[in-house]
Amino acid sequence: TRKEKNVGGGDHLRTLLLQPPIWKIPSPGEPHFPSAEGGDPAKTVEKIDGDSTVATYGLLSIAAQVLQSGRKALVCNISNFSWQKVENLIRAIDIDLVGISCMTHNLRGVAAIVALIRKVHPTVHIVVGGSHSTALPVETLNHYQAIDTVVIGEGELTFLEIIERLESNKPVEGIAGTAWRDNQGRVQFGPVRARIQELDDLASPHDYFSLGILITSRGCPFRCTFCGSESQRGSKLKMNSVEYILKLLE
Repeated sequence: TRKEKNVGGGDHLRTLLLQPPIWKIPSPGEPHFPSAEGGDPAKTVEKIDGDSTVATYGLLSIAAQVLQSGRKALVCNISNFSWQKVENLIRAIDIDLVGISCMTHNLRGVAAIVALIRKVHPTVHIVVGGSHSTALPVETLNHYQAIDTVVIGEGELTFLEIIERLESNKPVEGIAGTAWRDNQGRVQFGPVRARIQELDDLASPHDYFSLGILITSRGCPFRCTFCGSESQRGSKLKMNSVEYILKLLE
């Protein structure tokens, strides 16, 4: 079956959450992939910036919500995997739903991996979220036909609703905070999803993953021209409570 039975009796999707490679990375001794195939002939795995190999806090926060709900999720940071290892992973697992973190710097890798997933798992539902796809949802869907849904802004509640719809065999179209293509290939938008008001109510990634970073707020009141924070998190600053932060630190 495409869904696995839970101890509680419900059907749960097999969910994969991915931090993708930033481009097609050749294995040692192999020639570089050409740019047209998603490679970067000018760069090698040794030259990947350290920040590019860290799974985003947002992806891990989404994973925490899925796990807290009693569901299972496989979380893979494959940001510095060779493309051969990426192919081996995707071919080895059975999945129904994939969520991928899309930043501008890893867009080439996102494009390559969604095409691979669509080829290997034709019926899987592919969701992309993150700062790049939030800022450019129309372009993301128009350029990368393998993607089914773009999550705009905060993804925790939106991704859970996508899971619930798929588990109930209900249409995913129309969910707040998402964009998708209709039957004519036109990009459509669901209602704007309100920002999460109580950050303390979210499951903490620290409850499930070993992290070296702690984020205690969302949003930024400044207007730096080089930053996409406002499009994803909003301009109003929201903070976790002092009690919540102290508990995490302890």
